[in-house]
Amino acid sequence: MIDAGVQLGGINAMTMDYGVDLEGRTMGDVAISAITGVRDQLVDMLRDTDEPLTSAAAWARIGATPMIGQNDVVDEVFTMDDAAQLNQFALDVGLGRVSMWSANRDRSCGDNYADVRIVSNYCSGVDQGQESFAVTLGDGLTDTGTAGSHTPVPLPSASATDDPATSPYPIWNPDTRYLAGSKIVWHGMVYEAKWWTRGDVPDDPMVSGAESPWDLVGPVLPGETPYVVPTLPPGSYPDWSGDTVYHEGDRVLYDGVPFEAKWWTQGDSPAAASDDPDGSPWIPLTAAQIEQIAGSG
Repeated sequence: MIDAGVQLGGINAMTMDYGVDLEGRTMGDVAISAITGVRDQLVDMLRDTDEPLTSAAAWARIGATPMIGQNDVVDEVFTMDDAAQLNQFALDVGLGRVSMWSANRDRSCGDNYADVRIVSNYCSGVDQGQESFAVTLGDGLTDTGTAGSHTPVPLPSASATDDPATSPYPIWNPDTRYLAGSKIVWHGMVYEAKWWTRGDVPDDPMVSGAESPWDLVGPVLPGETPYVVPTLPPGSYPDWSGDTVYHEGDRVLYDGVPFEAKWWTQGDSPAAASDDPDGSPWIPLTAAQIEQIAGSG
């Protein structure tokens, strides 16, 4: 490139995801070492050209872009202290640019985001308190720009760990309505609904524990057995029929699962109760109720 006459306006070092033994050094130390190496290479590369650079001039053409918080390499975490260290170094040498990957991650993860070692696109994975990586990295630098105000919306994604065969509760479904007390499994964790909810991602990293409709109960443990809907033997209650009129308090069996009518109904299948628990005239009996009925029989 240089031989072809290309003029380098700047070089941005992506100071992240090293994937090697850092030998006890902090991510700030390693970032400074990396950009110092880039400076040395740039000076050497241009030494015999028509535009050799002094060390100070070379620094002005170099930028550093750390990945804030948890990096893709699990043992690499760029902390607020690392940000302050890199910022001070940038001021000392006159670094041309400091940026970060990425602005939408510049926040602490919500309480329900259980494993911060898994990189999120919406939070840093470190406890930032009231601090901001953007402010810390840009402190004292000119032309820092203004962060956007757009708030990204996390989309639920499938997880290989959520296997119905090893999950003690149903896998969370964004289309299902959950009542208070409902328990589900999501990303290897068990959550319990605090109130009616539908479509609220249980481990949303941008929602605080107080604001989330879900409480984090704990991880799915090794050896957990699959969730089995409790049933009653045939004859415990009449089988549901679409032709029968039911009144409040009437109980029926649907595929062995007992339901109780909340109000007058005819032709409304109990099968729809899980998808629309508020609108359905049927409510399934709780596991405790079923156990009591089975025991009394």
